[in-house]
Amino acid sequence: MGINEIVRYDKTEQKGHPDGFFIVKNLAVIYDATLDTKFEETKNQQMENYVNMLKKNHIDYHRDNLHLRYDISRRTKQV
Repeated sequence: MGINEIVRYDKTEQKGHPDGFFIVKNLAVIYDATLDTKFEETKNQQMENYVNMLKKNHIDYHRDNLHLRYDISRRTKQV
């Protein structure tokens, strides 16, 4: 599929965070895996938060002593 790196957030610190994100070619995607068929109603605020994350043009990832910043300023963005 061409996904070079997929980053998953730590489940213990996940509340309010996406499940993860990935970058493929010119596309940066923040995702939340849900089985709720009414996700547009139940996840509306969460999706708005993810859109705002993408507007910053970078995604920060923290885990243990690791801090990574992914530049997404020149990429197409999708939630």
